[in-house]
Amino acid sequence: GIIGDIQYIQSEIGFAFQKQENSRLLKAELAGGSLLDLGIYSITVSQFLLQEHPDKVQAMGQLTDLNVDGHVFANMHYASGRYAQFTCSMLSQTSNTMRIVGTEGYVNLPACFWDTDSAAIYRDDKLIQSIDIPHPINGFEYQIEESMKCIEQNMQCSDVMSHRDSIGVLSVMDNIRQ
Repeated sequence: GIIGDIQYIQSEIGFAFQKQENSRLLKAELAGGSLLDLGIYSITVSQFLLQEHPDKVQAMGQLTDLNVDGHVFANMHYASGRYAQFTCSMLSQTSNTMRIVGTEGYVNLPACFWDTDSAAIYRDDKLIQSIDIPHPINGFEYQIEESMKCIEQNMQCSDVMSHRDSIGVLSVMDNIRQ
């Protein structure tokens, strides 16, 4: 609640992969393109933070000569009246940041927002708090620990990222690709 009620989330993720001539990312038959490899992070983090799936999705993009999406620009509307907007690109190096905007302020997640261990909280355009929570190793340990817990407890699915949530993310990606 420190930034009030979340109104919208903006993010961008992009790396200039087109220079890697033999990269799988450049091949449609190998699920290449920016959305599947990069856009998934913006969608997943937004849906996790908002705790809902979008009811409307608008998108446009640019296909490469090899018929994979080089850039994708997407807007997502949620039934709660909130929004998420993202850009993903495999043709451009971007800031790789996320901003969560509320009624009273905003939170900036620095580059690589999907794996960050810090955040900056602003109100009235003034930094009011910096949060630093370094990963014990590299950030993947949380996913590994959750997977181990699920295996030990004979759970088919994590409560943190349910099958419903995974399907919700994939549904958005399918909608964008259409």
